[in-house]
Amino acid sequence: MKKETIKKLLALFIILCIIIVVTIVILVMKKSINGENNEEHFEEEMGDAHEDEFEEEWFKNAPEIEISSGEYLTIKHLMQQYINYITPSYSLSYSRVEDEEDEEDGGISENQRGKLVYDILSKEYINEKSITEDNILQSLGIIEKANMVTILQMKKLENTDNVTSFALRILIQDVNDYSMIKETYLMVSVDDMNSTYSIEPVQANNIDDIKIKNKIDKIEPNDNNLFSYGGITDADVLKEYINRYKRIVQISPKFVYNNILDNEYRQKRFGSEENFEKYVNNNKEMIKNIELKKYQTNANNSNFLQYVAIDQNGKYYIFKERSMVDCKIMLDTYTVDILDFIEKYDSVKEGNKAALNVNKIIEAVNNKDYDYIYSKLDDNFKKSNFNNVGKFENFVKNKFYENNTLKNVSSRQEGNTYIITAQISDYNDSITSREITIIMRLLDNRDYVISISQ
Repeated sequence: MKKETIKKLLALFIILCIIIVVTIVILVMKKSINGENNEEHFEEEMGDAHEDEFEEEWFKNAPEIEISSGEYLTIKHLMQQYINYITPSYSLSYSRVEDEEDEEDGGISENQRGKLVYDILSKEYINEKSITEDNILQSLGIIEKANMVTILQMKKLENTDNVTSFALRILIQDVNDYSMIKETYLMVSVDDMNSTYSIEPVQANNIDDIKIKNKIDKIEPNDNNLFSYGGITDADVLKEYINRYKRIVQISPKFVYNNILDNEYRQKRFGSEENFEKYVNNNKEMIKNIELKKYQTNANNSNFLQYVAIDQNGKYYIFKERSMVDCKIMLDTYTVDILDFIEKYDSVKEGNKAALNVNKIIEAVNNKDYDYIYSKLDDNFKKSNFNNVGKFENFVKNKFYENNTLKNVSSRQEGNTYIITAQISDYNDSITSREITIIMRLLDNRDYVISISQ
């Protein structure tokens, strides 16, 4: 009897153990499933919130559809080529048109020129305007003067998977004196599958008026409408930025002030459209002849890519690029401190900070920004020697070269001031030099005041 009881108790114990184990397994599995579901829900909420925040910031700062540097510069080349085709004075002896002999002057006949233009016009425009190879130049109108094309505005339009269209507002200028020949609107479409393109003149009052009437799936190739995206370098991009600035500013300083200059910079440096226009009128030849010689890039800021460039006279230019159609320019490095300068200034000793500020003074001298330097003069020094900016300007012109470069800079501290001595020489002729002495007192927020030895 005892053995039978023990067996029953043991069986009951085993059954209870099985029930407990099964129950535990079920609870663990349920908890695990619930946990996994909660985790997925958590990630989904975080993902949606993060993505919305990102998109809001992106569309606030970016164009409607981003345009790459390759697209921008290729479209600009195709536009210039089109304008060259309708400019009889432009030699097209290199053209692929071979059905007629070149004219004696090395150019091509009017029929050949008409064929070139006909082949790159959109078929929709040709049909709409009843254009033929014989009447095409008369229909479009020719441009008499040698010219260059500058993009004022560019916008990417949705078309189809293979074809992308671009709306453009362009400025056509005389290649010699930069005077305006014409301002016009165009639509350029590219077929990436066939490496073909077409161009369509557009009547519009602003770039937002340009719409795609009928979407197209492809642009059929012919002898003259093929293109390719070339390799684009930072140097190509910078050349476009500086050319855009120096060409447009000759026609419309107002447009440059409101659309190309950096907002903070233009307010601190010029303060008004009128002051900027005076600056342009006083420096037209200098601006026209700008050639960038050196540059460096800085991608530390996630909102834009920064280029710092130097021209043939040692003048600095800052380009803040968000995209090819959204790049702001600063015409010096002293009006608004850039990130590189701030990081360097805040990390060096006081004496080196004074030396960095001297570079600002020399750059302002080279830019003939006498108001900036005058604002940095010590009050007592200013009252004793220069009671107006005009007298100080005459002093600077006699003391410094047209374009100065520094060498052999040294500084020593006396009380709360730094005495900086240096040799200055002409940027393009370093044989002769002069010694200058600048007395500087450092202030908060990277500010300073100076006196200059006479």
